[in-house]
Amino acid sequence: MVETLWLRVITPEGVHLRAEGVQIVEAWLTDGAIGILPRHAPLVAALAPGELVYEDEGGRHTLTLAAGILRVAEGGITVLTTKVTPAPLTPQSWGERGEGRDP
Repeated sequence: MVETLWLRVITPEGVHLRAEGVQIVEAWLTDGAIGILPRHAPLVAALAPGELVYEDEGGRHTLTLAAGILRVAEGGITVLTTKVTPAPLTPQSWGERGEGRDP
């Protein structure tokens, strides 16, 4: 059985994302990038504004976050932030998502 994480992204408006079966989370902290896999050591860190990428059975997903707090504990990750938006499509992501390509 493959170990996975859960991921919660919470804003002042409420829970923005509740994901199970997450294999990896990549984010920018104020002191650099981090990749979080299952069984990561407990951690509380300042999250820098930027992209948060997570991967699950459905593929890679990207959110753009405002600054916030990232907590790793108890088999999962909680992100507290003031704003979340879907990441804009870039030419590199068109092929992955199947969008924005010329016929």
